[in-house]
Amino acid sequence: VYNLRQNAELVRKVNAGEITVDALLRMSHQDLAGTAVLARRHRIQAEALRDV
Repeated sequence: VYNLRQNAELVRKVNAGEITVDALLRMSHQDLAGTAVLARRHRIQAEALRDV
């Protein structure tokens, strides 16, 4: 539920039938994340790898 509230694009895809409810239930937390969250995660990961 949290990811649906935070990810308007995901809600739009579910409402448009681009993602079925069955597929939604099988999605991982990474699949459910919005683009801003994914970008932040990638940035943090890149910074961590650079510091190694």
